[in-house]
Amino acid sequence: RYVDALHRADARDSGPLGELLARAVLDNYYRLVLPAVAGSHKMVPISALVTDQVTLRALRNAVQRGRLVALRGADGVWRSSRRNVDAYVNSRYKRVPGASAASRPPAAGGA
Repeated sequence: RYVDALHRADARDSGPLGELLARAVLDNYYRLVLPAVAGSHKMVPISALVTDQVTLRALRNAVQRGRLVALRGADGVWRSSRRNVDAYVNSRYKRVPGASAASRPPAAGGA
């Protein structure tokens, strides 16, 4: 994508290159700067709350399932806080290494 955007910029169409750079700047801002500045109780986009323990997809799924406290802004972006994400991560099922499905207790209300 970057090389294609460079070729188009050489042909006097700088839009794709500008968009690529703007997305890179925003991604790094959300991932690095915003979480450091916001603190643990401020609502920030969930993309800024991704860690080694939890992916963006996991956070989105948790919001949709009602397991992560989050608000959707007028711009359509889901926002939550580091405190809410930490509570969600601590409440998730923890897999035990070496445990098989047969050794787990049956699901609640199951057959």
